[in-house]
Amino acid sequence: MTLSEKLQEIRQSDVIVRINGFINSKYMLALLAIFTLLSNVFSLELWLYAFVGAVGLYICLFGKDMLFLAPAFIFMYISPSKKNNPFNWDTAIYHQLGVQLFFIITISVFVLLFVFRIATDYGFMSVLRKKRKLSLGLLLLTAAFFLGGLGYSQYDPQNIVYCAVLFVCFFLLYFILTGTVQWRDVSKNYWAWLGLFVGFTVVLQLVNVYLVNDVLRDGEIFRGNIYT
Repeated sequence: MTLSEKLQEIRQSDVIVRINGFINSKYMLALLAIFTLLSNVFSLELWLYAFVGAVGLYICLFGKDMLFLAPAFIFMYISPSKKNNPFNWDTAIYHQLGVQLFFIITISVFVLLFVFRIATDYGFMSVLRKKRKLSLGLLLLTAAFFLGGLGYSQYDPQNIVYCAVLFVCFFLLYFILTGTVQWRDVSKNYWAWLGLFVGFTVVLQLVNVYLVNDVLRDGEIFRGNIYT
């Protein structure tokens, strides 16, 4: 029995099927929402990233598909706290060597396992040739990223790099999901639950901003203090 066949056998076991059902359920979305809120309020990003990384490595080997990457990407995008804002060079954890090594190692292992999963279960050519109905929309979104700052005096190379990173993230996520997920098997309510949990998370984050960022003073709102 080959390694691929052994993994297929494991994926069909009752325990793994139940775990995969949880990972692609609204309960996992709720868990991600809770972890994201704690990350944003208490600067616990590393705990969230470690959890997402562990689940990501698991789905590459035993997961039903890569659907988990969609909510993981969205929640991680809104997870940074005020203290760890990536542009805050004094306190942000992202500029620490140990954290950078954690990201490099985790992402590298994930990519290797992901490539293995694609090669053994889907086939590279099958994924590449998959018809993608929203490709034009994705390209228009990409254009909006880059053109949105034109004419602004402070639109500099750093902004362009940030736009490029956004494009790569969106493109890879779309490419992976359209090539690996059997959408007919995904609950029609999945995206509604995701939108609901993301919405509640952002609202609670905003409440926290008002409470700790000195936004309200003498009955007035200081909009300049509304930031994360």
